[in-house]
Amino acid sequence: MALACLIAPGQWWRSVPVVDATHAVRFAPLDAETPPEWPTGLTLVQAWHLDAANSGFSGFSALVLDDAGFRAFSDFGLVARFARPTRRTAWIEPQALPRAREIPATPDVEAAVFDPVSGNLWLSYEYHNAIRRIDARGQSRFVRPPVLAPLGDNSGVEAMARLRDGRFVMLAERTGLGAVFAGDPIAKPEVTRFRVAWPEEYRPTDMAVLPDGRVLILVRTLAWGFPPVSSRLMIGDPAAIRAGQAWDLTTLATIDQSDWRENYEGLAVEPAADGALTLWLMSDNNRGALQRNLLLKLRWMPEKQTAREADPASR
Repeated sequence: MALACLIAPGQWWRSVPVVDATHAVRFAPLDAETPPEWPTGLTLVQAWHLDAANSGFSGFSALVLDDAGFRAFSDFGLVARFARPTRRTAWIEPQALPRAREIPATPDVEAAVFDPVSGNLWLSYEYHNAIRRIDARGQSRFVRPPVLAPLGDNSGVEAMARLRDGRFVMLAERTGLGAVFAGDPIAKPEVTRFRVAWPEEYRPTDMAVLPDGRVLILVRTLAWGFPPVSSRLMIGDPAAIRAGQAWDLTTLATIDQSDWRENYEGLAVEPAADGALTLWLMSDNNRGALQRNLLLKLRWMPEKQTAREADPASR
């Protein structure tokens, strides 16, 4: 009951979204001190509170990154484009995704994958358990994979990634279901099911492919504090996935520090010139008056990982 009272104002005090053509988003810097318990090679470069008068800039649950910057997808069928935070203010373009008869209501996007070569964009829709592909011409195709049919209205695919060999990995929010599609889920329905034993009631919220073929997974769980959530970054090797078996994951870092504790649901990874990786995390404010859109920039040197990742106790 106490937990419900804490999150109630942020969940129920909402306003009707108003989508402007363009508007400014302000990047307010937050404390960016790297937590001492993080492993060697992982540092917090900067943290920002993203604030915009445009109410369409909120409720984001998926994040993709390309040369032009970010695209953040919301629980209400909106996509917002904005540049990397190189200065205190940037321009945003919140727009509605193209309507589709297959998604007549509740266009809640929870996962997104973009292929810069083909220009294809894949989206996962909560409540419908549907996967949508939008090609470079704006044409859409949908599929409702049978493997996702048993999932509940609010238990669908929360994390999705396209592996280097073209396969797709999808993780359900609940039930511990994981699925690997042989290729584009729109065209290749062959699927391998597996299980994920999430630690301490953590659940997936987003996923990104690493240059070495592994995947980085963003997860969260309910925890005491405000907001009442704790997040983690976990690592999995798709080569270790076996049909019907549990997929073994390891923990990279926990993200629940007070200054930038939030409901993180967006993750993007990009290589840096020196071999490091830049990790971008974005939070979902649930359109709540007491929650924030935060953006974190992390720097990670995978080769400097300590024995922590290989330690079963960290799993």
